[in-house]
Amino acid sequence: HKQDVVRAARRVVQESQALSSVAPHRFLANKFASLQTSAHLVLVLEFCPNGDLFDLIERQPQGKID
Repeated sequence: HKQDVVRAARRVVQESQALSSVAPHRFLANKFASLQTSAHLVLVLEFCPNGDLFDLIERQPQGKID
């Protein structure tokens, strides 16, 4: 269990670094801030009202984007 938590935390840190390195990007949610408490890792991201790419693909009649 602890190893899973450590792996998940590492992935969050990598995601945060990746978002910082490409910002601003018109196809990615912009990262405004990140913070860490003793119990949480938090990314403050731009609100995307239409959902993510997976949601968009699922809504397409053929399951793909033209």
